[in-house]
Amino acid sequence: LNRGDVPACELTVDDVVQLNCPGFGDDFVPDAFGELLGAAVGDGCITSNHDQDFLFVALGESERAVAGQLAENVNACKRWLHEGDDRAARPTQVTETSTGLRVATSVTTLLNRLRTYAVLDAGSEVKRFNVAVFSLDRRSHAAMLCGLFTADGTVADYGTKSQYVSLDSTSLELLRQVQLLLLGFGIKAKLYENRRALGADSAQLPDGRGGLKQYDVRQMHSLRISRSSRVRFEQAIGFMSTSAKGKPQRNQNSH
Repeated sequence: LNRGDVPACELTVDDVVQLNCPGFGDDFVPDAFGELLGAAVGDGCITSNHDQDFLFVALGESERAVAGQLAENVNACKRWLHEGDDRAARPTQVTETSTGLRVATSVTTLLNRLRTYAVLDAGSEVKRFNVAVFSLDRRSHAAMLCGLFTADGTVADYGTKSQYVSLDSTSLELLRQVQLLLLGFGIKAKLYENRRALGADSAQLPDGRGGLKQYDVRQMHSLRISRSSRVRFEQAIGFMSTSAKGKPQRNQNSH
């Protein structure tokens, strides 16, 4: 600030540097698409089957209300992107699987629009947003982050010891992107890398049938929002209205 624009390599201990929040773009997507995009990045994928691509978003049995809202979001997106193919206008519904619930669609225009903003077909460890995300406006970012944290976030409350909202992922790049996106709202989040014990390549995890099963695992990283940023998160982003995660978040912030 004291010398105007100066290359970083020429800064001295006497210079005053102002760090501003990242800004937003001017592009817009509807809330329904933003939430669906976030949920797909959090707990979904695009796969190919018999020369046709499908988007799947998986949720637990306890998230039936969220699954229903995401199905409605898919239907709203199809109306938004409708190009005259009556098959694309068929309503999407929630389906039950052996491990929980699933929302799916194969509408090409919708899948292509999702691919514009995120990598969803290369495995969870390389999930990430594309650069086009950073051209979206504030409301679109809020809807996208809301869908992401609703699908894959956690609200932790350990009383006076620790309270936070977290997002865990095997994709370190994705968490770094989310950390930057949150800063646009003035929300600070701390990134914890390599949360699994080094060398741990398998773990006992829920099998979706009420039991546990040994699964191969990758290194896990965690992004955590705590203290005053929890309040900013609830005010600016929050969780989808049908998510039970919103209640413990509000209880945290009332303490």
